[in-house]
Amino acid sequence: MLRKTLLPALLLLLPSCWSVHKADYLALEAKTKLHFSEGEPPDRAITLGSISVTQNGFYFLGFIPIVPINLQESMEVLAGRAKKMGASGIAKIWYKVDPPGVLKYVAFPIPDWSAGIQITGMAWRAPHQKSPR
Repeated sequence: MLRKTLLPALLLLLPSCWSVHKADYLALEAKTKLHFSEGEPPDRAITLGSISVTQNGFYFLGFIPIVPINLQESMEVLAGRAKKMGASGIAKIWYKVDPPGVLKYVAFPIPDWSAGIQITGMAWRAPHQKSPR
């Protein structure tokens, strides 16, 4: 009896461990002509301000995507916001991915099948670059 219930339980739990979130920074840099960095902006760069993107999703049973999250899309939105500001790049990039999961709970026994991505950074402009205004 235990074997009959253990196998379906494992099959339900495994997909939640398989979620992988990645972004191709090199391709995004080439596409947007922005520089991305987790560190400080270059010397003499002009700070334009902080920017952030939040994306929320929902996965039925913790692994069936109804409203999926995507780190690459979130980075593209962040880059678009920086471009609108006239930025040359984004420094101090920080992100947090809250993946979906079968065993997440708001309060037991209420499941939490949500997922989310939060990205923040600092838009900067090179000193020789003119403002878009």
